[in-house]
Amino acid sequence: MERVASKRRFRKWIANSSKSLLITGAPYTGKTIFAKQLESEPQLAAAHYCSPLYPESLEIATLLRNIANQLVLRFPNLVVPSLTSVTLIAHQVDAVEHLMVKPLLSLPRPKSPLFVLIDGCDNDILPLVALMARSLPKWLKVVATSRPLDIDERKKLDRFYIFELDSESTELIEFIEYRLPQMDVSRILEACQGSWFFVDQYSRALQANLLTIPSTSHSQEDLVAVQDVDTIPVGEQELLATIEPQLPPHLNVYLRIIASSRHPPARREFLAVAKMAVGGTLSSLEADLVDCESIFDSPDPLILSGAWRNRYENDCEEGHALWAEIIRRTGCDTAQTVIELAYHLAHSNDKQFPNKAEILRNYGADLIELRCPVFDYETSNLLVEAGVTLLDQNSQLDEQITCGREKWY
Repeated sequence: MERVASKRRFRKWIANSSKSLLITGAPYTGKTIFAKQLESEPQLAAAHYCSPLYPESLEIATLLRNIANQLVLRFPNLVVPSLTSVTLIAHQVDAVEHLMVKPLLSLPRPKSPLFVLIDGCDNDILPLVALMARSLPKWLKVVATSRPLDIDERKKLDRFYIFELDSESTELIEFIEYRLPQMDVSRILEACQGSWFFVDQYSRALQANLLTIPSTSHSQEDLVAVQDVDTIPVGEQELLATIEPQLPPHLNVYLRIIASSRHPPARREFLAVAKMAVGGTLSSLEADLVDCESIFDSPDPLILSGAWRNRYENDCEEGHALWAEIIRRTGCDTAQTVIELAYHLAHSNDKQFPNKAEILRNYGADLIELRCPVFDYETSNLLVEAGVTLLDQNSQLDEQITCGREKWY
């Protein structure tokens, strides 16, 4: 469903405001969906989506390189330098200046203002967004989305006009009417607590017969039955708890396996880990996945929807241990797989893997050289403990670094 009123406000902003735009909203209020709707705007010059599902998308180097590459496609005469990832990370001001500002200033000014879109900005990305808003030519504005900011954070973004996407309920009411036409709007509006995910998941659960209502008609008798407060869960967690008994008994194991994968796992990868974890046949596991379709945004790779995705984000030791074991069983003969193994070992229970560094050394970790830390502190620390050489960033900014016999760029 297109957010007509919000698009109208966006178009008014880009036509009249000299500032960049920050779109804020609480979790599950449709920020990313709205950002994707802005891709159809003719003034869009480039877009980048930051998502925990794809950790590299949260890296400064990936973001800058992605935006720069899209600007080259938009402006065929634009020439940008090639900078290493370490340079992009360690020298952001210079990187923005040389990668974007100077090349863009060489172009003739467009007839109308354009914008670059950066969705899902967290506290690590927002300083870069603020730098871009200060540095880019005035005809190229920055549009960013983030969760609500406190007063001090807003002060740092004084060059932005702030658009609170969830400040009014008009579009949410329209979404309820669109996704749940058989339900009483006022009851769902109260129960969803502003969450577009709640409305979407409720609709999908009804379609999958995981939840029931007395009737899909609008007769007064049916509405009275539907309006019974006990039949409508309040909030996302109550909704998930209501749906869960209708899903396979190993649901929570499956959720941990998916949540602990560094990327959304391919279906076949998930099935291999799940079979090791719960046993059963591949056909029975496939049947379980079919029964869970209403909670997936994608069936392959497996991407959980909304609050399901975050259910075990801080309780994944069991899942990481399973991924570590499957990597060991299937082979760990490249630098990439050794580092992937290190990631899962670093986040697994110490009792299950008491000699994590020794495990990595057995796969040749002490032969690997890295130009900068990888993934997160826990993983990098374990790799160093296992003998990986972490080269001095300041003296190795523009050199190719080899990992064993493989080059990492």
